[in-house]
Amino acid sequence: MVIPISNKAQSRIVGFGEALLDIIVEDGSIRNAIPGGSVFNTLVSLTRCGIPTDFVSDFGDDTAGRMILRFLKEENIGTAYISLFSEGLTALAFAELNMNKDASYTFYKQYPKVRFQGHLPNFDSNDFFAFGSFSALQNDIQFVLQTLISRAKEAGSIVFYDPNIRSKVNKSDQITLDRLKSNFSQADIIRGSNEDFQSIFDTSDSGKIFDLIQPSFCKFLIVTSASGNIQFFSPKYRFEQKVTAVKVVNTIGAGDAFNAGILATLFSKGVHLNDLEHCSQEFFRKMIANAEVFAAHVCMSPENYVNRPAVLKIQNLL
Repeated sequence: MVIPISNKAQSRIVGFGEALLDIIVEDGSIRNAIPGGSVFNTLVSLTRCGIPTDFVSDFGDDTAGRMILRFLKEENIGTAYISLFSEGLTALAFAELNMNKDASYTFYKQYPKVRFQGHLPNFDSNDFFAFGSFSALQNDIQFVLQTLISRAKEAGSIVFYDPNIRSKVNKSDQITLDRLKSNFSQADIIRGSNEDFQSIFDTSDSGKIFDLIQPSFCKFLIVTSASGNIQFFSPKYRFEQKVTAVKVVNTIGAGDAFNAGILATLFSKGVHLNDLEHCSQEFFRKMIANAEVFAAHVCMSPENYVNRPAVLKIQNLL
């Protein structure tokens, strides 16, 4: 049984992805348990910076699910398109931090056979749609993802994709390869780590990746590399940008915060789909610098998203 929850829609950034409970383990002990998920983390950072968001997801009507739902409402993230299921359980992710504060993950998932029976959002040209990670590859929710992408494309919304692949893609797994290819082909903006692209294409060179994802709607591609240089590639520009070193407390959610910085810059500046190919190199460099600040604040915080003391500083950048 799916229980839809209702909120009023508005021009905003819509995210589609998993919602789970992140159980963070360090030195053999549980350090914290907080709501998370790749796109989820991005939306939290965006909403804390005053940008309207809606989340499309499903999770259990259980203890972990109720924690997540309460958190979403406290953060003012739109819950109109959340479905709660009573068969199955909310996903759990154990994130174990090593000495460098990098995380390795163990997931526990028990989804129901039937998912997402609630309603889905429509879009307009002022909206953004962000998706990625495991949810973008799951067989049983492809109908939801394809409906959302189709509606966003028809409305002229900007579509943002982060593959967020955590392990090497089996080149004999044609279904996964076809889904990745479809996701790449439909996105207007693609941001991934060098590890993501190495896993998928056996290269992290943005120029080669840009060629490999054709034919595509992609207006620009960004490849990040932990503390290494950030690569930017579009039909007009190609450049690298250095990353400022910070004292790392936590890397969980850093890439998601970087995504939030990209989306926040574009949204706050009123950039529409047709504007992307006309933006200057200086604008893109500023956008990446903003995204780096978002990610740095997460790296210096125990949270998976931009923490509240950093919000005012970040808002002044936009």
